[in-house]
Amino acid sequence: MFREITPEEWVEQLAGRNTIWANLIGVIFGIFMYFPTLVEVPMAAAFLDLGMHRGPLLAYLLADPELSLQSILVTGKIMGCAKTATYVSLVAVFSTMAGYLCSVSPWQRFRRRHGPADRNRTGWRLTPDLSGPR
Repeated sequence: MFREITPEEWVEQLAGRNTIWANLIGVIFGIFMYFPTLVEVPMAAAFLDLGMHRGPLLAYLLADPELSLQSILVTGKIMGCAKTATYVSLVAVFSTMAGYLCSVSPWQRFRRRHGPADRNRTGWRLTPDLSGPR
């Protein structure tokens, strides 16, 4: 249902590329739209289908279980406003940076240049094939 009511152009425009702002939008969406843990994976698949880049998606998936409006309000009552603001800021900054750095890491550039890392130069598989008999 989420795919039908959300225009693909919105998602591609806001989070279709891996930028700091797109990752921050993923974090902000994770804060205000609380989803239970079992719903996050189908939501992530829906976001990928709508054109969201993997970096902002990772930022959303990191921030969503840690920060929700409800948890921020309860934490503020228990720890106080200053400590809660520090906690929310740190989670938001580190989730944003993790999403951004995940897609610009040297490993990603290596995989794009050399292909998947499950075969060595001779063509033999380095990881076991668990797909079963053929």
